[in-house]
Amino acid sequence: MKKWLFISLTVCLLLTGCGAGAGVRVDASADVSADVSADVSADVSVDAEEGNVVAEIIFGDWSDTPESLVENERSTFKSDENITLAFETSEKFGTRSLGLHLYKVSNHELLDSWDTDVDPDWTSLMHEFQTPSVDELEPGEYEIAIFKDNTRIGEGTFRIK
Repeated sequence: MKKWLFISLTVCLLLTGCGAGAGVRVDASADVSADVSADVSADVSVDAEEGNVVAEIIFGDWSDTPESLVENERSTFKSDENITLAFETSEKFGTRSLGLHLYKVSNHELLDSWDTDVDPDWTSLMHEFQTPSVDELEPGEYEIAIFKDNTRIGEGTFRIK
């Protein structure tokens, strides 16, 4: 029954366009370094194996303004640029820590993983994770996955040229 319902819902969403990329308004506190208040175009996908909604991570430059999560949104960076990620979920995080995993796309190798502290009431996150003075990534394509406990709640890819 659950499988049939999931398949029906998925087909319905696909047929109606599911509003992907339509934009979602985020209302959050004014402390941009911890919690963000901004407009964000949030695309979501459904993990077919688990039925989990996975939010799309966007990348760009750190934003100190409440109007945007990131400035100069893009997916390609030079190796000497800082990279900021941002994403939004439809539900509160409900935890005090999220796990971030960095993978090399070409061989699916886990390059790094770390935890970041969050407020359980937050629904969005902005995090600068690539700083050339600390960790310079080689040219190539990378994936970031964000986990709440063992559940993937966010994912996105970017390229270093």
